[in-house]
Amino acid sequence: MKRVSSKPMMCNEGKQELADEVSAAIWLPLTLVTVYVAFLRFWYFTFLAEGQGNSSVFSEVWVACPAVFSVVYLIVIKTIMHVMKDREPLALKNYMLTYNLYQTILNAWGVAAIIKEVYLQNMSIWGNVYVHSDRSFNMGFLIWVHYNNKYVELLDTVFMALRKKNRQISFLHVYHHVLLIWSWYAVCRIMPGGDAYFGALCNSFVHVLMYAYYGAALMKVQMPWKRHLTNIQMLQFCACFAQASYAVYKGNVPKFLAYLQMWVMTNMLVLFGNFIFQNYVKKKSVKKTA
Repeated sequence: MKRVSSKPMMCNEGKQELADEVSAAIWLPLTLVTVYVAFLRFWYFTFLAEGQGNSSVFSEVWVACPAVFSVVYLIVIKTIMHVMKDREPLALKNYMLTYNLYQTILNAWGVAAIIKEVYLQNMSIWGNVYVHSDRSFNMGFLIWVHYNNKYVELLDTVFMALRKKNRQISFLHVYHHVLLIWSWYAVCRIMPGGDAYFGALCNSFVHVLMYAYYGAALMKVQMPWKRHLTNIQMLQFCACFAQASYAVYKGNVPKFLAYLQMWVMTNMLVLFGNFIFQNYVKKKSVKKTA
């Protein structure tokens, strides 16, 4: 009598279990994204614009927010690392899965919404002039949401500290988070619209890939773009630097903002380039020598 292998059945059962796990995990972050965006829209119409949809109000962002959060962020991370020094790492898989899926969904929504606005407003890829108007409100709101999410992204470091992944809390990591808070504050303050959409679009797209990979890793699922993730980030920095250079030439963006973009992208290229050299090129060279 021919024996029937149980491997295909086990494989199918494993896939079904994974599908059930993803289905169960997706509802909470999806709800959080909906509530978060709805809250920001409520906050805008209730406390900022008094019911008037005009993008100029996003220029009134408070400087106290990036100032306070930068200081508190550094203090909190240092405190957690000190408290966790003689303790066991915390098991935070479920919380991290929710967080990573939340970021994946929010950034995917941001990518789709920004592309939609670019199409509806008949914008060019580069060279758009920002004008305060009711028509530009939606794009201004999307950039403002992107800016606000930079504060939420500080949880990246909190999770690392609570799990005692102190090696990951490098100067690059901390500097990157603080710099982006101030950069997007400047964008909202000076030009919450026009060509500013490009940086938000690129950053959101990269974050979809990045947080999707982190979430998949927690569920032991391989992502095809894992090995290319750092290269994609470097490509993002180059594209945004090129866009800022074009804006200086075209004159459609305040020069301070364009130069700030170029400064930020140069910082990221140098720091990430050094990360690639230390973790890939140098280590590979050492292995060959050994």
